[in-house]
Amino acid sequence: MWKNKAQWDFPWKDPVQHGYSQKTKNKVFDKRNLIPVVTVFIFFFVYVLGGSLIYKDYGVSSDEQIDYIRGQINYNRFIGGSLAEFQQGCQYKDTICYYPPLFSMLLYWYAHTGDSQTIYWARHQLTFTFFAFSVFIFFLIGKKIFKDWKLGLLGSLFLIISPRIFAHSFYNPKDIPCLSAYIITIFTLLWLLEKKNVFTAVLHGMAIGVLCSIRTPGLVIIPITFFFYFFDLFLTKAEWKSYLRACALLVTGLVIATVLVYWFTPILYTDPIANYIKTFYLMKQYPWNGYQLYLGQNVQGKVPWHYPLVWFAISSPIFYLVLFLLGTVILFARTIKSRMRDHFKSMRDFYLAGTCGVLPIIIVILIKSTLYNGNRQLYFVYPALLLVALYGIKFLIDEIRQKILHWQLVMAILLVAGLAYPVYFIVRYHPYEYVYFNSLAGSKMSIIKNRFGFDAWGVSVMDGLKYIARSDPRSKIYIARTDPSNNNNVGTQGTINLGWFLLPPSDRQRLIFANNQPPDYIIITYGHPTDTAPEGTVVYSIKVGDSDILTIYKIGRN
Repeated sequence: MWKNKAQWDFPWKDPVQHGYSQKTKNKVFDKRNLIPVVTVFIFFFVYVLGGSLIYKDYGVSSDEQIDYIRGQINYNRFIGGSLAEFQQGCQYKDTICYYPPLFSMLLYWYAHTGDSQTIYWARHQLTFTFFAFSVFIFFLIGKKIFKDWKLGLLGSLFLIISPRIFAHSFYNPKDIPCLSAYIITIFTLLWLLEKKNVFTAVLHGMAIGVLCSIRTPGLVIIPITFFFYFFDLFLTKAEWKSYLRACALLVTGLVIATVLVYWFTPILYTDPIANYIKTFYLMKQYPWNGYQLYLGQNVQGKVPWHYPLVWFAISSPIFYLVLFLLGTVILFARTIKSRMRDHFKSMRDFYLAGTCGVLPIIIVILIKSTLYNGNRQLYFVYPALLLVALYGIKFLIDEIRQKILHWQLVMAILLVAGLAYPVYFIVRYHPYEYVYFNSLAGSKMSIIKNRFGFDAWGVSVMDGLKYIARSDPRSKIYIARTDPSNNNNVGTQGTINLGWFLLPPSDRQRLIFANNQPPDYIIITYGHPTDTAPEGTVVYSIKVGDSDILTIYKIGRN
């Protein structure tokens, strides 16, 4: 059902104009043909509406202020600002201008004037909107690969009901836009492999340019593109002229991508080769030497090779992990048993999805890239891994359909059971979905707390500050947050002003950062192993499960 292309065409199309015979006219206008269109529309309408109602619930992450400044510096240069002003702005931080700035510039262009509360709310809204668009593109990818709109929609549901991704899709200005652009680039690659024409080559080149202008690791899509294009020609036994045409198309796309990366990265306007080499090596080994809690150990700087594997294992819903392993095993088994050429021709898109998901992880492990704050730098591969999980559930559906009469009921029960806890966690602990862990991390949050960091980005600080402003009527209130980068473990304005930006102006005037003043309150978010409890009285806490993810101590002046 719905596998025929005509059945996906919009039902109000004229049958004669679009090649339908009078005999099939009634089928075209059959109300059942509306089911996929209406279902998909309602699904995404509800999702976007829900996001538009809750985007103000999230605090400001610790990277957003520096991202705002990055966007400001690069945008001013992008629209014609002077080189001298740009270079002066780049002195704010050594790496600020070498980080791909496209989405930072877009956020700054979209929201850079007005009150800080309005600005950061607008940034969160735009970040979510771009992600929601990519979720729709992910639906199209699933529909295209599986030839089934229902599996495509299920894949979108899986992506949305991923608690950490769900939360980050509102306030993460770097990793989520990269994830979204990666989804779009995979889609254009699939389209290029199908059509192999100038239009799709140009479109794919534009997608690569945008992706690599958001995060440098997007470069991985270039070798994947070349390999699968030529491999597809090999599988179809194409003539040598097809290989020449392929070279022309791929070079065209690559030139377009290069031009866009140059255009969207102002640091490249002068000495582009040397500066891009520096940008590349910054991606390879980002100069971050902070502390983080990993498997109960205080890890600084370099992380063990298994870091990304462990984090994906403990922060993804168990149901998805099982389906991914099942999909991987079935794919491997069928590869061994099948005639290689015919098998790869029919399974090309599945192998492409798997490659897009697994290859970046392998590269990160081999070159020992710097990772921190969980696995967020690799979030962009998550949707590709979900496609492998969808292959696993497709296998389950095929098997159950052959052996069980009421297979739809069985599958419904499996889906409800598999998605129940992630849905519960999102609803119950909103807006703190970003501290989601599955049972592999520990049986309860109080145990996990001693193994992995919770809120390193300090997103929950906003709610802590709101409590202080609401409960303390004084005109001046001095606040600090624990900060492992300081010797005294008490942070100053640089680490506490996260949620402060989203407070009403009247509260921002009263809450003062205790730079050289004994604080009235200290906030702990348990993002680092050096977060220690100060001497004082606990007056407020935010709990997820049986453990605090934020605690406020009242100390000092009364």
